[in-house]
Amino acid sequence: MAEKSFFAGFYQDPKFIDAMNKNYTTSAMKQSVKTLQGHASISLATMKWGEYQPVLTPRDKWPGKTYELWQESMLAARDSLATQPNKLQLSPDDAAVPATKCDLADAAIRKCFNSVPPIQIVIAVKVKEAGEKDPAAHDLKIEWTTMGGEPTLNFTMVCPYEPPTSKGG
Repeated sequence: MAEKSFFAGFYQDPKFIDAMNKNYTTSAMKQSVKTLQGHASISLATMKWGEYQPVLTPRDKWPGKTYELWQESMLAARDSLATQPNKLQLSPDDAAVPATKCDLADAAIRKCFNSVPPIQIVIAVKVKEAGEKDPAAHDLKIEWTTMGGEPTLNFTMVCPYEPPTSKGG
């Protein structure tokens, strides 16, 4: 079993997952879209994965230190994903193939927030095993399903493996 990376330890916490996912349910997405449309620094047409979370979830609603660590960990994930070519099409109904995995993340998120009605998102976080391909790189798993008759984006951020730290001395 993989050791939790420093950041994944925070983002795999069910409190964090619940705090984020509550904004992305079928019923909540309409309000989330309105909130983002009313925010001066957000454009739904050009929005990127990572920009909207602090707008939709106020600082005092983020569990533990996740708010303080978000910018650093999100930028590290974006940097890692931006170096990885993507071969997957955006969705079953959109044959576009974004150039990088970061571009895929951005396009998938924009598709959800810009669709009418908006498409619900279910986020998850996992950690790579030591023996996986590119264990030190982030990865992304995008799956389009139907839940309760509604289209759903299952968006899984895959955090890098980190070797266990020695305890003691």
